[in-house]
Amino acid sequence: SAMASRRFEKVRPLIGSSPAEVRAGLSYAEFRGAFDSVDDFAGMEGGVRQVATDLSVPMLDGKLEENVARRYQGYLEIPDDDVYLVSLTSDDGSRLVLSGQSLDNDGLHAPVTKTATWALAKGWHRLDLLWFNRTGGSVLKLEVARPGQKAIALRLGH
Repeated sequence: SAMASRRFEKVRPLIGSSPAEVRAGLSYAEFRGAFDSVDDFAGMEGGVRQVATDLSVPMLDGKLEENVARRYQGYLEIPDDDVYLVSLTSDDGSRLVLSGQSLDNDGLHAPVTKTATWALAKGWHRLDLLWFNRTGGSVLKLEVARPGQKAIALRLGH
């Protein structure tokens, strides 16, 4: 008969931040340019600063904007201590850093989803998300779910 083995490792959940005050939405800075990678604008200062109530791609006169990048910063609230599947879908590139853990979906590409499984503690977790669109289609989607379950409603703050 066939033998199967599995290795389990007990991990401590990533502890969130303790911001004094959290307001709804994520702050973001927007940049213009023909970017090939999130590294092309990651260190840029300035940009148009605003607050987004959700993660969405920029539109101008009903059309997807091209040659645009955003750096979202703020917090994501996790409802309970648990293991979560984090999914990041983008067209073109993106990179998520959540409580120090990174999920990279960089480069010029059609919609691609990258996933990571992280143990996260209940509370607010520092979120930094870089995203850009060079030309063509444009997608940005972040989902967080317990494995095998539907995504939770994201509560974002800054």
